[in-house]
Amino acid sequence: MKNETYEHIPTSVECLGKIREAVPSFLSGKRLIHTFSVEKEALRLAEILFPFLGIDRKYFSDISAAALLHDITKYLTPQEQNKLCKKYSIPVDEESRENTAVLHSRTAPYIAREKFGINNTVFGAIFCHTTGKENMNIFEKIIFIADYIEETRTHESCLKAREYFYSHAGKDMDLIKALDMTIIMSLDATISYLESTNSGIDSATIKARDFLLAEYALQRSVQE
Repeated sequence: MKNETYEHIPTSVECLGKIREAVPSFLSGKRLIHTFSVEKEALRLAEILFPFLGIDRKYFSDISAAALLHDITKYLTPQEQNKLCKKYSIPVDEESRENTAVLHSRTAPYIAREKFGINNTVFGAIFCHTTGKENMNIFEKIIFIADYIEETRTHESCLKAREYFYSHAGKDMDLIKALDMTIIMSLDATISYLESTNSGIDSATIKARDFLLAEYALQRSVQE
């Protein structure tokens, strides 16, 4: 993944300002605090990873836009979410049709594009921020893991993943490998939780984990 190149037009200062101003109209309370914390975490990750990958700082605006918009449809009911899925012809696994945790990640980028004209990079990062997907790019990986390890998260698996990345990245492990191992940890924890509660697991989550496991020739989940 090193030396990725991006040549798209990044989110403009004007657009990002409109997004930041509008976010409180979509979210409030702890969810709004979480959203700003995700942006803070995602920018911290970008500060570490973008120079390593040779990605221009001008794309920090895309990181902020995706972080701020990732949960804008979180408060909609499953019925409202599914109505939007039908409107925008969004494919959804049968297991996820009543799961707002998954549905909001599918509908949010469409609403964001309609209201703010977001670019495809921001769209993609929002779309897979809950389930992940196979072969994620660096923007998608950053938003996915920032959502999981941001500082207001207190679940043990989130704390372990956060500690793992910042204790390994650039020290005893390549930055991208450290990021990928952290993502595997988060996916393992999510899958284990869903299995323990007899909840449906979106196929994108399984594919995301299997892709990374195959990439590093791992046979089982990473739990360190």
